[in-house]
Amino acid sequence: MRRQLQHLITMAGHPNITLRVIPYSAGAPSISSAAFTIVDFPGAVNRSVVSQEKLTGEMLHDVPAEVRQARRTFQDHAEHALSPEDTITFLRAVEKTVR
Repeated sequence: MRRQLQHLITMAGHPNITLRVIPYSAGAPSISSAAFTIVDFPGAVNRSVVSQEKLTGEMLHDVPAEVRQARRTFQDHAEHALSPEDTITFLRAVEKTVR
């Protein structure tokens, strides 16, 4: 696990990667959704898509209301997450506790 944490810390130093941790202290409501990805395509005629991972596979949603809900969920996660700098500090502290 130590190498995984070190890898995350290294990757977070790249300019195209933002890593933020949602701490347990943020509470369960902020992390109670399944993993999802929002994909925005260029151009006015292309819809954004939400890809949601399920136990049985991946589901794609392009209904605007569902995309808006995913964006609100993402914003909720961001509001509860540590800053990128505090995330690195947190990961370094965790790294020190594992073998």
